[in-house]
Amino acid sequence: MKQFMGLIVGVVFLFGFQLNAFSGDAIKMGVVDLQKIQQNSSAFKKLSESYMKALELKKKEFEKEQSSLRALEEEMRKQNMMLSLDAKESKMKEYGKKTRRLKYLESELRQEAKEAEMELKRSVLIDIAKVVGDIGKKEGYSLILEKGSSGFLYSNDSIDITDRVVKAYDQANR
Repeated sequence: MKQFMGLIVGVVFLFGFQLNAFSGDAIKMGVVDLQKIQQNSSAFKKLSESYMKALELKKKEFEKEQSSLRALEEEMRKQNMMLSLDAKESKMKEYGKKTRRLKYLESELRQEAKEAEMELKRSVLIDIAKVVGDIGKKEGYSLILEKGSSGFLYSNDSIDITDRVVKAYDQANR
């Protein structure tokens, strides 16, 4: 799939240069680094923090269950010699139940964190695409590519417009 996308990008470049040679206009290209935007954008950081706050409740519930399990384990260790066989069996069942609950909460927390991250990136990409489109139209770019895309091997720093995109994205999301 990546090779196919690289081929498509190459064909677009080829035809872009061919058509441009006939029209006489210069091609203006730009590059955007999405990872750099995520690292440098204050609006992205604020949005990321809001998504993480939403996960705090689940994280606290997980930590509560984890400390409860540790307390039960310590209690079983201390009372091991004094408990009857039935009491030990009951404690072991309770311990097994709490262990399964903890594993469930852990997987649920991981899944929700993954979904929150995907939703965050999706919503940010939509906004960034609008910002990049606006910059492209205003400044007369023929083509703006994402730096990390497949088939993209090199770009001169002079065509990197990431800093302008970060600035425009932050201004749009204040």
